[in-house]
Amino acid sequence: MAEPFDVSRDGTTLAGERWPGGGQTVLLLHEGVADRRGWAELARLLAPELTMVAYDRRGYGQTPVSTEPFSHLDDLLAVIGHAGAGPVWLVGASAGAGWHSTPPWLPPTGSRAWW
Repeated sequence: MAEPFDVSRDGTTLAGERWPGGGQTVLLLHEGVADRRGWAELARLLAPELTMVAYDRRGYGQTPVSTEPFSHLDDLLAVIGHAGAGPVWLVGASAGAGWHSTPPWLPPTGSRAWW
């Protein structure tokens, strides 16, 4: 069962969900044409083995558009901090463009990403 959460950041509230489970935490990043709901079925399937986390980036789903400057990286780190877990695996989705190299906002040390 998903546990909704909110993270306050720079004048807005990031809306997310956490599916508690065993093992490591996996943070799911939605593509730029959707929101966290696209991950719900996968999260439910994997939650018994892993803790799954997804959130709506600014302007998507239940997270409002930002009227102030912000950093997607700072938002991501705030959600990771809220998840309260050790190392977090990042899993992203693309609606076609994909990534051909490590994205510039991904912390380089000790990080893993699947695209």
